[in-house]
Amino acid sequence: MNQTFSNWLYSYYKNPKGERIGQAFVNDFIKEPWPELFYCENYEESAEMILEWLSSHCYVFTMPKKNEGR
Repeated sequence: MNQTFSNWLYSYYKNPKGERIGQAFVNDFIKEPWPELFYCENYEESAEMILEWLSSHCYVFTMPKKNEGR
């Protein structure tokens, strides 16, 4: 079964690693620096940036493959 954003978000909250949501998303899925998201402290802004990125990269119903080592 493919992971959705909701599934990923649930696992983020279920197993917190002390990361902000944007920081966790960048660490899990983004291969290049994205400081605007990584350092964003506002949950709503972070979630909006993540959802926009997912949509623009054709990940509407699934999530991308996690980065190696995460």
